[in-house]
Amino acid sequence: MRGITTILQKELKRVFQDKKLVMSLFVLPVVLIIAIYGIMFVMAKNASDDVAAHISKVYIQNAPEELMDVLRDNSYNGDVTQNVRDVTEVTDDSEIDSIKEQILTGDIDLLIIFPDNFKESVENYKEGDIPEIMTYYNPSEEYSAAAREEYVDYILENYREELLEQRVGDLSYITVFTVDSTNNAVIQDNDKASGKIIGMMLPYFITIMLFAGAMSMGVDMITGEKERGTMATMLLTPIKRSDIVLGKIFALMIFSLLSAATYIISMIAAMPLMGNSMGEGAGADLLKNVSLTLGQFGELAIILFGTVFLYVAIISLVSVIAKTSKEAQTYMSPVYIAVMFIGLITMMQTKDAKTIEYAIPVYNISVALKNIFTRDITTSQFVISAVTTYAYSGILVYFITRAFNSEKTMFNA
Repeated sequence: MRGITTILQKELKRVFQDKKLVMSLFVLPVVLIIAIYGIMFVMAKNASDDVAAHISKVYIQNAPEELMDVLRDNSYNGDVTQNVRDVTEVTDDSEIDSIKEQILTGDIDLLIIFPDNFKESVENYKEGDIPEIMTYYNPSEEYSAAAREEYVDYILENYREELLEQRVGDLSYITVFTVDSTNNAVIQDNDKASGKIIGMMLPYFITIMLFAGAMSMGVDMITGEKERGTMATMLLTPIKRSDIVLGKIFALMIFSLLSAATYIISMIAAMPLMGNSMGEGAGADLLKNVSLTLGQFGELAIILFGTVFLYVAIISLVSVIAKTSKEAQTYMSPVYIAVMFIGLITMMQTKDAKTIEYAIPVYNISVALKNIFTRDITTSQFVISAVTTYAYSGILVYFITRAFNSEKTMFNA
């Protein structure tokens, strides 16, 4: 035990006395994550404000004169959230192709074409003879998409209701039924809904950040010392090699856990900023009010500790086998890609994982983290995920210890 403590103290002292390393591991991530979400919020708000302030260029052909009068004198009283008052009437069919070309380039936002004799068709309605208003816009242009939404959803919809009222009088006579006009249809657990949103993103980012953070330190702590010759000196001391293995693994786990805690706390703290960047809406409101129960924190701690143990064991095993740091990085690349790929699978997965899948290494971690956030994980699933993760880690530590006891492996013979 004394040997483990000696190695552990040596590694902790080496890292924590390096101010640059401490900054890069524990301070910079917090600053970067909060800064990124802050910038996203500012940029999203600026983009939204820009679209709202834009005066859309709209061309209309064959529109009824009463509608054009309303649009020209800005007297429209509908629920319009954007200034859509730059309206030009098209009188020549030869202009249409040119207007469409300018919509494609983003110089014009919207073209609306009413059919010939539109008003007469509405007033002299015949069964099956319903006039069609055609719109042309560019969905890849924010101004164009916003202009069409305003005209179709508000202006033309209100105009349609006005014409209907002229035809039948009270619109309630032709309203057969409404859907949720006064009813609040939403039945959901807001905490679970919030967990579902962050459960799609956070497990993936946590596992990637954990592995990436432990990878560089693990390679330097083992392969780097083999290259520098300090590992050979350490192996010649009275300290048992199993103690050296455990001391280095425990030190790397402490660094990784601190790094993980830093990332998780900063990301959860930044969630409200992300919600603000989404503007108004149910999803944004849920992100602004993210909360975790004490039980969830406990489950997260157990799974994350196991995750760190497993990743550190994988990285340490690769590092001890490799002869040089470059070789270790080469071996580590496919492992890192596999971890990323598995994280992406669970990020997009909609089906519930089977209980047996909670025993699959690495995959079970992402699934467990996701379902802890959504509060869908059962006791048996949690236990299987935790126990198997710790078991796999222990098996890897056994092989690392055997590698440390091999002179050929440790001295690159």
